[in-house]
Amino acid sequence: MREQNRTNDIYQAVAAIRKGDVVLVPTETVYGLACDATSIAAVQKIFELKRRPDNVSLPVMVESTDKALSLTENLECADRLLKLGSKFWPGPLTIVVPLGPDSQLLPFRKQSSIGIRCPGHNLLLKLLAETGPLAVTSANLHGAKPVETPEEARAIFNNQITYIDGGRCQGKPSTVVSVLNKEPILLREGPISLGEIKSAMREN
Repeated sequence: MREQNRTNDIYQAVAAIRKGDVVLVPTETVYGLACDATSIAAVQKIFELKRRPDNVSLPVMVESTDKALSLTENLECADRLLKLGSKFWPGPLTIVVPLGPDSQLLPFRKQSSIGIRCPGHNLLLKLLAETGPLAVTSANLHGAKPVETPEEARAIFNNQITYIDGGRCQGKPSTVVSVLNKEPILLREGPISLGEIKSAMREN
């Protein structure tokens, strides 16, 4: 019965995202707010819901390393992304790469780079397979602690969003690393260490 409920949640979430709405999604780290990464209006809704400053960019989640590679055209950075994605994805690693000039991610066109992650949660991967890239950020008001359950999210966002119930999420937020330069730069500490990242990049 619970599995059926989650399948229904996915159907409803796909419909909501296609309408330009925001969805609460479970990840292997914390719950997130997700929307169509190609829609300027949908991305703006996340900023408004979170009361997030406009100058704090959102990361994007994708279903596979191949999809991530399609968002950047810098060959050197794409090679670094491929090495890290092959090692750590699906998983809690956000990789910052140059954004390709022909990207369909219209809300991010003014940015020279973008953080990309392939999450390690089956429900979210199923959603991504149906929707394509999603802009996803932690489900909380800006500066507050991320929520761990749908019930906590409802207390904040009420009926302003659609919900996927994936149970309790109690992980540590993802590691964020920039590969814009030859040497990786750690932007946020998380489950994957800088040492592990450097080791993976040295592998052939």
